[in-house]
Amino acid sequence: MERKFTAAAALIYTIITFLLWLAAIATPGWFILSVVKYKSPKMEEISVELSIFYVRVCDNSKCKHLNYADLPEDSTTTTEHYPSFPETQFECMTALVICFICLLFLLNPSFSSKVKAVGVMMFIAALFELTLVIRITVANVLAEKTVHSLRTTQKDLDNFDTKIRLKTPYSVILAGIGLIFSILSMTFSAVLYSKVPRENPADQILEVLPSQSPKNFKELEEEH
Repeated sequence: MERKFTAAAALIYTIITFLLWLAAIATPGWFILSVVKYKSPKMEEISVELSIFYVRVCDNSKCKHLNYADLPEDSTTTTEHYPSFPETQFECMTALVICFICLLFLLNPSFSSKVKAVGVMMFIAALFELTLVIRITVANVLAEKTVHSLRTTQKDLDNFDTKIRLKTPYSVILAGIGLIFSILSMTFSAVLYSKVPRENPADQILEVLPSQSPKNFKELEEEH
Protein backbone atom coordinates (compact mmCIF):
# COMPACT_ATOMS: atom_id res chain seq x y z
CA MET A 1 0.00 0.00 0.00
CA GLU A 2 2.79 2.41 0.89
CA ARG A 3 4.55 1.65 -2.39
CA LYS A 4 1.37 2.35 -4.38
CA PHE A 5 0.90 5.66 -2.55
CA THR A 6 4.50 6.70 -3.29
CA ALA A 7 4.14 5.73 -6.96
CA ALA A 8 0.87 7.66 -7.24
CA ALA A 9 2.40 10.74 -5.57
CA ALA A 10 5.41 10.67 -7.91
CA LEU A 11 3.10 10.34 -10.92
CA ILE A 12 0.78 13.16 -9.79
CA TYR A 13 3.65 15.57 -9.10
CA THR A 14 5.16 14.77 -12.50
CA ILE A 15 1.82 15.42 -14.21
CA ILE A 16 1.48 18.76 -12.41
CA THR A 17 5.04 19.69 -13.39
CA PHE A 18 4.34 18.85 -17.03
CA LEU A 19 1.11 20.86 -17.11
CA LEU A 20 2.68 23.91 -15.45
CA TRP A 21 5.64 23.91 -17.84
CA LEU A 22 3.29 23.43 -20.79
CA ALA A 23 1.16 26.37 -19.63
CA ALA A 24 4.29 28.49 -19.22
CA ILE A 25 5.35 27.73 -22.79
CA ALA A 26 1.90 28.44 -24.22
CA THR A 27 1.39 31.82 -22.52
CA PRO A 28 2.98 35.17 -23.50
CA GLY A 29 3.90 36.14 -19.97
CA TRP A 30 7.68 35.76 -19.84
CA PHE A 31 8.20 39.45 -20.40
CA ILE A 32 5.40 42.06 -20.44
CA LEU A 33 6.10 45.69 -21.28
CA SER A 34 3.33 48.29 -21.13
CA VAL A 35 3.61 51.72 -22.76
CA VAL A 36 0.79 54.12 -21.95
CA LYS A 37 0.49 57.33 -23.99
CA TYR A 38 -1.84 60.03 -22.80
CA LYS A 39 -3.34 61.69 -25.83
CA SER A 40 -6.27 64.00 -25.47
CA PRO A 41 -9.07 63.09 -25.30
CA LYS A 42 -8.20 59.39 -24.83
CA MET A 43 -5.44 57.18 -23.47
CA GLU A 44 -3.54 54.78 -25.72
CA GLU A 45 -1.88 51.68 -24.27
CA ILE A 46 0.54 49.47 -26.13
CA SER A 47 1.71 46.25 -24.51
CA VAL A 48 4.44 43.92 -25.72
CA GLU A 49 4.16 40.36 -24.40
CA LEU A 50 6.87 37.83 -25.10
CA SER A 51 6.21 34.12 -25.31
CA ILE A 52 8.73 31.39 -26.00
CA PHE A 53 7.56 31.06 -29.61
CA TYR A 54 6.01 34.42 -30.48
CA VAL A 55 5.57 38.07 -29.58
CA ARG A 56 2.11 39.52 -28.98
CA VAL A 57 1.64 43.26 -29.38
CA CYS A 58 -1.63 44.78 -28.21
CA ASP A 59 -2.80 48.28 -29.06
CA ASN A 60 -5.87 49.16 -26.99
CA SER A 61 -6.96 45.49 -26.78
CA LYS A 62 -6.32 44.88 -30.48
CA CYS A 63 -3.60 42.24 -30.54
CA LYS A 64 -1.41 40.75 -33.24
CA HIS A 65 1.54 38.37 -33.36
CA LEU A 66 4.95 39.55 -34.52
CA ASN A 67 8.45 38.23 -34.96
CA TYR A 68 11.08 39.25 -32.46
CA ALA A 69 12.80 41.45 -35.08
CA ASP A 70 9.53 43.32 -35.70
CA LEU A 71 9.13 44.67 -32.16
CA PRO A 72 8.14 48.34 -31.84
CA GLU A 73 10.93 50.85 -31.29
CA ASP A 74 9.49 51.73 -27.87
CA SER A 75 10.27 48.23 -26.63
CA THR A 76 13.69 47.49 -28.09
CA THR A 77 15.52 49.33 -25.33
CA THR A 78 13.96 47.23 -22.58
CA THR A 79 14.06 43.86 -24.38
CA GLU A 80 17.72 43.97 -25.40
CA HIS A 81 18.69 41.79 -22.42
CA TYR A 82 16.10 39.12 -23.24
CA PRO A 83 17.67 35.76 -24.27
CA SER A 84 17.42 34.77 -27.91
CA PHE A 85 14.38 32.80 -28.98
CA PRO A 86 16.28 29.68 -30.20
CA GLU A 87 18.00 29.37 -26.82
CA THR A 88 14.83 29.71 -24.77
CA GLN A 89 12.95 27.36 -27.08
CA PHE A 90 15.64 24.70 -26.77
CA GLU A 91 15.76 24.94 -22.97
CA CYS A 92 12.03 24.84 -22.37
CA MET A 93 11.26 22.15 -24.96
CA THR A 94 14.07 19.91 -23.70
CA ALA A 95 12.72 20.15 -20.16
CA LEU A 96 9.17 19.48 -21.33
CA VAL A 97 10.07 16.44 -23.46
CA ILE A 98 12.16 14.88 -20.68
CA CYS A 99 9.32 15.47 -18.22
CA PHE A 100 6.91 13.72 -20.59
CA ILE A 101 9.23 10.71 -20.86
CA CYS A 102 9.38 10.54 -17.05
CA LEU A 103 5.60 10.59 -17.04
CA LEU A 104 5.47 7.57 -19.35
CA PHE A 105 7.96 5.68 -17.20
CA LEU A 106 5.95 6.33 -14.04
CA LEU A 107 2.81 4.89 -15.62
CA ASN A 108 4.41 1.46 -15.16
CA PRO A 109 7.10 1.72 -12.44
CA SER A 110 7.59 -2.05 -12.18
CA PHE A 111 11.38 -2.00 -12.45
CA SER A 112 13.87 -0.11 -10.34
CA SER A 113 15.83 0.95 -13.44
CA LYS A 114 12.81 2.89 -14.73
CA VAL A 115 12.30 4.66 -11.41
CA LYS A 116 15.99 5.49 -11.18
CA ALA A 117 15.90 6.87 -14.72
CA VAL A 118 12.94 9.09 -13.77
CA GLY A 119 14.89 10.64 -10.92
CA VAL A 120 17.93 11.32 -13.09
CA MET A 121 15.98 12.64 -16.08
CA MET A 122 13.74 14.84 -13.96
CA PHE A 123 16.85 16.35 -12.40
CA ILE A 124 18.20 17.16 -15.88
CA ALA A 125 14.84 18.63 -16.93
CA ALA A 126 14.76 20.79 -13.80
CA LEU A 127 18.25 22.10 -14.58
CA PHE A 128 17.16 23.18 -18.07
CA GLU A 129 14.02 24.85 -16.71
CA LEU A 130 15.93 26.50 -13.87
CA THR A 131 18.46 27.91 -16.33
CA LEU A 132 15.61 29.33 -18.41
CA VAL A 133 13.85 30.86 -15.41
CA ILE A 134 17.03 32.45 -14.07
CA ARG A 135 18.01 33.94 -17.43
CA ILE A 136 14.61 35.47 -18.09
CA THR A 137 14.29 36.69 -14.49
CA VAL A 138 17.62 38.47 -14.86
CA ALA A 139 16.38 39.97 -18.15
CA ASN A 140 13.27 41.28 -16.37
CA VAL A 141 15.36 42.77 -13.57
CA LEU A 142 17.67 44.54 -16.02
CA ALA A 143 14.67 45.79 -17.99
CA GLU A 144 13.14 47.13 -14.78
CA LYS A 145 16.33 49.12 -14.14
CA THR A 146 16.14 50.54 -17.66
CA VAL A 147 12.50 51.49 -17.16
CA HIS A 148 13.36 53.13 -13.84
CA SER A 149 16.02 55.27 -15.53
CA LEU A 150 13.50 56.24 -18.22
CA ARG A 151 11.05 57.32 -15.53
CA THR A 152 13.74 59.44 -13.93
CA THR A 153 14.47 61.09 -17.29
CA GLN A 154 10.78 61.78 -17.79
CA LYS A 155 10.55 63.50 -14.42
CA ASP A 156 13.60 65.62 -15.16
CA LEU A 157 12.08 66.73 -18.45
CA ASP A 158 8.60 67.16 -16.96
CA ASN A 159 7.34 64.81 -19.62
CA PHE A 160 4.38 62.83 -18.32
CA ASP A 161 2.74 62.07 -21.66
CA THR A 162 4.18 58.53 -21.76
CA LYS A 163 4.38 55.96 -18.97
CA ILE A 164 6.45 52.80 -19.31
CA ARG A 165 6.19 49.91 -16.87
CA LEU A 166 6.76 46.19 -16.64
CA LYS A 167 3.98 43.85 -15.61
CA THR A 168 4.33 40.66 -13.60
CA PRO A 169 5.87 37.88 -15.78
CA TYR A 170 3.29 35.25 -14.91
CA SER A 171 4.79 32.62 -17.24
CA VAL A 172 8.02 32.75 -15.23
CA ILE A 173 5.96 32.20 -12.08
CA LEU A 174 4.25 29.18 -13.66
CA ALA A 175 7.61 27.71 -14.62
CA GLY A 176 8.95 28.38 -11.12
CA ILE A 177 6.03 26.61 -9.47
CA GLY A 178 6.60 23.74 -11.89
CA LEU A 179 10.20 23.57 -10.62
CA ILE A 180 8.92 23.11 -7.06
CA PHE A 181 6.71 20.22 -8.15
CA SER A 182 9.61 18.71 -10.12
CA ILE A 183 11.60 18.59 -6.87
CA LEU A 184 8.69 16.81 -5.20
CA SER A 185 8.56 14.40 -8.13
CA MET A 186 12.27 13.65 -7.77
CA THR A 187 11.88 13.16 -4.01
CA PHE A 188 9.04 10.66 -4.33
CA SER A 189 10.83 8.91 -7.20
CA ALA A 190 13.83 8.42 -4.93
CA VAL A 191 11.58 7.00 -2.20
CA LEU A 192 9.88 4.75 -4.76
CA TYR A 193 13.27 3.53 -6.00
CA SER A 194 14.06 2.28 -2.49
CA LYS A 195 10.82 0.29 -2.44
CA VAL A 196 10.80 -1.24 -5.94
CA PRO A 197 12.48 -4.69 -6.17
CA ARG A 198 15.84 -4.63 -7.93
CA GLU A 199 16.37 -6.64 -11.11
CA ASN A 200 19.06 -9.21 -10.42
CA PRO A 201 20.25 -11.12 -13.53
CA ALA A 202 21.84 -13.78 -11.33
CA ASP A 203 18.51 -14.50 -9.68
CA GLN A 204 16.85 -14.81 -13.07
CA ILE A 205 19.46 -17.39 -14.18
CA LEU A 206 18.97 -19.42 -11.02
CA GLU A 207 15.24 -19.45 -11.66
CA VAL A 208 15.76 -20.89 -15.13
CA LEU A 209 18.29 -23.58 -14.15
CA PRO A 210 16.94 -26.61 -12.25
CA SER A 211 18.10 -26.86 -8.69
CA GLN A 212 20.66 -29.61 -8.09
CA SER A 213 20.57 -31.20 -4.68
CA PRO A 214 23.51 -33.15 -3.21
CA LYS A 215 21.52 -36.35 -3.82
CA ASN A 216 21.31 -35.58 -7.55
CA PHE A 217 25.05 -34.98 -7.72
CA LYS A 218 25.69 -38.36 -6.01
CA GLU A 219 23.51 -40.15 -8.56
CA LEU A 220 25.41 -38.48 -11.40
CA GLU A 221 28.74 -39.66 -9.94
CA GLU A 222 27.49 -43.27 -9.64
CA GLU A 223 26.34 -43.25 -13.29
CA HIS A 224 29.80 -42.26 -14.46
